[in-house]
This record gives sequence, structure tokens and C-alpha cells, in this order.
Amino acid sequence: MPDLLPRLPATPYVTPPATSSWPDELTRMSLKVFVDGLIEFAGFGMAVVSVLREDGALHAAAVGGATPEEEGEIRTLRTPFTTVLDALRGGEQWGRFTFVSGAETEGGEDWGWIPPIDASPDPEAWHPLDVLLALLYDDAGTPIGTLSLDLPLDGRRPGQATRDLLNRYAEQASRAIVAAIERRRHTEQARLAQAARVLVNEATVSAPLEDDFESLSGRLMRLFDLTAVWITIHDRDGGPVTFLNHGRIAPIPHQLVAQRSEETGRMLWELQQTLVVSAEQRAGDVPAEVWERIQGYLDAMGAGSFMAAPIGVGDESLGQITLIRDSRTQLWSEVEQVALQEICRDLGRVLINAHLAQEQQMLARELGELDMLRSTLVRTVAHELKNPLTIIGGNLELLEMGGLEPPEADSAVTRMQAASQRMARIVDDLTTLTQASGEHALSRPNDLGLMVREACYLVNPRGQGLRLRVRTPSAPVLVAGDTGSLDRLVVNLISNAVKYTDTGGLVEVTLRTEADSAEFTVRDTGIGIPAEDQRRLFHEFFRGTNARDRPGTGLGLTIAARIVRRIGGTIEVESEVGVGSTFRVGLPLYTHPDDTHPDGQLDG
Repeated sequence: MPDLLPRLPATPYVTPPATSSWPDELTRMSLKVFVDGLIEFAGFGMAVVSVLREDGALHAAAVGGATPEEEGEIRTLRTPFTTVLDALRGGEQWGRFTFVSGAETEGGEDWGWIPPIDASPDPEAWHPLDVLLALLYDDAGTPIGTLSLDLPLDGRRPGQATRDLLNRYAEQASRAIVAAIERRRHTEQARLAQAARVLVNEATVSAPLEDDFESLSGRLMRLFDLTAVWITIHDRDGGPVTFLNHGRIAPIPHQLVAQRSEETGRMLWELQQTLVVSAEQRAGDVPAEVWERIQGYLDAMGAGSFMAAPIGVGDESLGQITLIRDSRTQLWSEVEQVALQEICRDLGRVLINAHLAQEQQMLARELGELDMLRSTLVRTVAHELKNPLTIIGGNLELLEMGGLEPPEADSAVTRMQAASQRMARIVDDLTTLTQASGEHALSRPNDLGLMVREACYLVNPRGQGLRLRVRTPSAPVLVAGDTGSLDRLVVNLISNAVKYTDTGGLVEVTLRTEADSAEFTVRDTGIGIPAEDQRRLFHEFFRGTNARDRPGTGLGLTIAARIVRRIGGTIEVESEVGVGSTFRVGLPLYTHPDDTHPDGQLDG
């Protein structure tokens, strides 16, 4: 027989997503007015509007013409929609309605309310199992419920005139019921949007991000009835992607998902779209390989469907939220898609605000640190200059009084010279520290091997009873940089090793090349550095707790570290109290095409 219901879905019906209780009181009242009016003009004793719910069954939403007891019974019925479809396919099409003869149908008592009337031998009499039912569709052509009529007032099956009348009003009835259902959908959308706003507004998005997103994910799970939630946040500074998995499904390898989510999130933000992937539903203008990849994810996880929306603000993509369900047949409604988009937009604003707040906090910390550094600088310089100034002032006073004769006068002059040299070193260190903190392009080649050998010759610790061992390559080791800064770096590290090594100790200085870098190492058998001091070793004015009885400004290692950082190198320290220290510096080799300075000369 021909298909009498061409609008029925060719595939098994896909149930809609879960909603809160349906219908609300306003919708229920409007539907009740409609069905009461319908039975009045249609000549039937009962009319029922049923809606299709997430469990795949028809639920009575409004009943007209029934007694309270009958209405209570009808409202408890849960008729599988697939059972109704099977029955309607064998029925007779009466315009928008389909008539199914109960006398020819087996099992009709299993899926509907049966009126308390007796079956008549008259073939035109209304049979207790007769069904007159119209499917209701939304604007997209998706079934959303049914309108059924029962108990004709004359007790007979409708004639042609009644059928024409029903057909005339059926479209109007469908529009009225669809309008009521759509109003309910808008109400549900507003509820979901409000819940989403509250959900996002309560997310502070502080550090660490995972704490806030864990809470956010749990709420999304409940709001959308999910199996799992993935949240991916792109680092605005190009750092690692933050990825959170929440739910009952373990994701594919974290790094792969994070990377793919970042790519998809940026693509969706450019398109301003939501991506939906399942066996029954697809949405989003993405390349075919994206569909296939995501379907592969779902198959690998044993999941049913996937919806993702991008997080962003303005032109900037910030991440992606992915929602996953087990069900392969539960569609993602338009209401849910819009709600997720709103959540992602709101979350984007929250992320930007949080980022700005973090930047302000960081700036405040930096300003505080600068203020503390300034105070420390003033105190340290005042302390360091106080002693030599006192020495100079006292000896000048003695000389002025004329109370000193040679050799005491010569000794006073010597002390003043030493004090002035100490002040000069402090000023020199402060100047070098300022220069080492600035930005300066360093491109001239210097023979680091020659610098190391000259520094060892100048330091020459033999007079202090120390042994100095030097190993450098015979060929030039060319490193790019300012000659004065590199020389200061080498001298600082070697002189530091000598200063903190006692008589009879050993200082070893080694330079070697490996691949595209030079490694400069200074090892000593000196007093060593306490473990708790090592993390602050390169801070301005810091001096180890076991080294404060030896002269120094606490700026030498700070200067060395800043010079290394400017050149693009690394500096490391290994030390043990009573055993000694090893400072290891890695510097990039000079990369001029012909490995020579343009004028053919080498600095240093």
C-alpha cells in the first residue's frame, strides 16, 4: 500500500533532550481551552493533546471532556511513540488525521486509554479501540506530539462531512498547539539561559583554573544531563593549553584532545558556530575531516553524541566547551545550542576580566618588588658606603690636625685609598647592574677562550695559597656579546671562586664547545652555599649566610646572571657546604656566516 504518512521520519524517531516539567501552568491552561473548544465544535466527547518527551513516550498535556477520574488515568499513560507510528502506518489518512480501526488492530489496548463502551456489530459504530489521531510537527518538520479524538457524540465513525470539518480545522489546531509548545520552548530557553548566566557568574576563574572549571563542569553536567564535559582554554601568551575532563568518559590521550580542541575552538570562533556530531545529527560548517575525527573520538569512547561551542571575546578565541552524551538518539535541541553559546560568550568575558585582574595583581606585585628593591638598594648602598666614608673622614681629620707623622700618615693615606677603591667598586657594580638589565643587541664575536685565560692570569690566586687549573680549546671559541660584559662575567665567576676558597684549595676553570654552544664552568673546593640560600643566589644584594664575613656587595652573581640572560644563555649552580661550588654557564656560539667579524678582527 502507498505511504499514507509521508511526513513520518524514515529512520527511528530521535527523542528530544530532557527538559524540566512540561507543560507549565500557562501552557497547560491554553491547551485546555483549546481542547475544550475542539470537542464542542468537532462533535467528539474527548480530545487529548500529548507531547513527546525525552523518554521516547507520549505524555498527556491537556485532556478535554473527561471526568476527573478518566483524566487522572490518561495522565498516567506513557505511550511509546514508535508503537503509535507502527499503528498509524496501517491506518487510513483523513487529511491531517489518521484513522486506525480498532476492530482490525491487535494490541491496541496496550498503548492508549480505552473508553468504557461496548463494541457494536454495526461496522459503522465507533469501536472502543478506534483511534483518530493527528501528528503534530514543529517548523523544522520534527514530530513533537499528537492530537487525538475519541467518543463521537453520535457513537458512529465520522462521515465525509465530519472528516472535511476536522480536516479544515486540523491545521489551525496544529498551529495553536505548536505555538503553545514553542512558547514552552522559549520559556525553557530563558530558564536555561538564566541558569547559564548564574552558573558563569559564579565562576571566579582564579588560579589555578582547574579548581573553578571543575565546579563549572559539574554544574554543566547537571544542567544538560551529560556524560562528560571537556573544557579547553588557550593560553593567551602561547603557553600550554589548559584541558579539563569531567565525567564518566575517559578522553583520548590528553595532549591530542587538547591540541585538536584548540584548533576546533579557533575555527568555530571564526565561524561563530556550534558544532554538533552524532549518528543522527550534524551541525556546523567544518571540513569533512573534522566530522570524521570527532566521530572517531565518539566511537573510541563508546559515546553517543558531541556538542562543542567556542569561548571567545571580540576577535580572540579563548577556548572551547565540549559536551558529551551516551545516547546516540538524543538530539541536541536548538535551545541547548543557544544556551551553550551564551555560556561560552559569558565565560569569555569572565576569562578576559580574570586575565586583566591577574595582570593588575602582577603589576602591583612588581611595583611592590621594585619599591622593596629600591628600599634595599638605598639601605645596602648606605651601609656599604658608610664604612669607607667613615675611614676617609676619620683619617682626613687626623691629617688636618697635623697629628700624624710618617709612617702613620702614609698608613692613613693607604687606608683612604683602599676605602675610595671600595666605593668605586660599589659604584662600578651598580652601573654594571643597570647596563646588564637593559636591552641591547649583541652581535660582535669575542674569543671567550682568550678572555678566560686573561682573567685567570689577572686573578692569579697563587699568592693566596690556592691552585688554579685552566682548560680551554686551542682554537678560538667565538661568542656574540659586548666585550666588557663578557669580560665582567668571566672575571666575576673566577674571582668569586677564589674569594670563597680557603688556602690549599683548588679552583678549576673549564671551557668547551658542544654543538652550537659554549660551556664555561668554574668549580671550586670552597665553603659552599647552603641549600636554602641557593634559590636566592642571583637576587640583588643577596649574600649567603656563611659568606657575610667576606667582602662583597652582593651584586656580582646578579650581574653575571643578567649578562648571561641578555646573551640568551643559561647559568646553573651546584653546591654543597664544606665541599665547594660549581657554576656552569652555557652561551650560544657566534653564527656570522664566515665566523669572523666583518672587519676581520676579533674583540677581546
